[in-house]
Amino acid sequence: MITFDEIKLIEDKLKDLEKPTQDTITVDIKTIDPSSYNIYSGDSIYIDSSYVHDIIGPYYYIFARAVAIGSNFEKRISDLIIIPDLFFEAEVKSKDDKLSIINESLSEFASIFSKNLEYRLAIENKNKLIFLDGSLLSDFIAHEKYFRIINEDLSKIYEEFKRNFRESTNLKIVSIAKRILSSRFFNEKDPDVLILMKKFPYEEFYTEIIEKEIEDKEKLIKKNVKMVYFRPKIQDHIYRLEAWDNLSNEELYSIINTYIKNIKRYPIGLKLAHNRCKITNKEKKILEEIIRKKLGYSISIGWDTK
Repeated sequence: MITFDEIKLIEDKLKDLEKPTQDTITVDIKTIDPSSYNIYSGDSIYIDSSYVHDIIGPYYYIFARAVAIGSNFEKRISDLIIIPDLFFEAEVKSKDDKLSIINESLSEFASIFSKNLEYRLAIENKNKLIFLDGSLLSDFIAHEKYFRIINEDLSKIYEEFKRNFRESTNLKIVSIAKRILSSRFFNEKDPDVLILMKKFPYEEFYTEIIEKEIEDKEKLIKKNVKMVYFRPKIQDHIYRLEAWDNLSNEELYSIINTYIKNIKRYPIGLKLAHNRCKITNKEKKILEEIIRKKLGYSISIGWDTK
């Protein structure tokens, strides 16, 4: 139990804390009332994925699971890749076209491996309104990494991810991002979340649509990403909803009214998809026992379940 001295320590630290920079921020944020828009009538589906990755002997593996959930519908797909090297080299092209050789983050590639399954499911359900957990902009950045992986199997997966992502830009996709700390769309100086926290310390709110144009290096993608920041109820998290410009502004506001405003929370379907796809620590142990037995190795170094 926390002690009296620890409470006093906390209070003293808070008393001496400098005022945050958000107090000096002055940006006009325009909001809308989604309830003034019609209920969206299209069929919808919710998709999320999870992955685990680890080292067993000289091998590195990634196991991922993605789940799509809709009305009277559920589909699960899984994939596993095992590579013989603990790390893989990648040739990275930076913005100034200088080439360098690095050990690419295994965790980053594991995320791409997992996301690729989500886009497979999205393409299979291309006639529906698709909800994804995460950020279309973040996935676009992964698409633009421009690294050549020195491993044939990993290269094939990365190329498939890029193809699936490009195809997804023609679909009606809505993503909801929780990790938005560093984004700057209102101005270049201040993070959006600081601006929003000053303007709306605890209130429910929905901003007007913000648009950002994106274009890839190969000129295969040229789209506008539409974004709405929102807090669905008092003292909840701030989220950012993102969508391709395949959805009109009115459609997007109707979707927000139907799937978020009406229930005053993060979409239930996405939460359910998250729970269904989650790979537990128990499952990870079973998976590794099978791999160790087949490969003849008894030691692995663990990462946490993602």
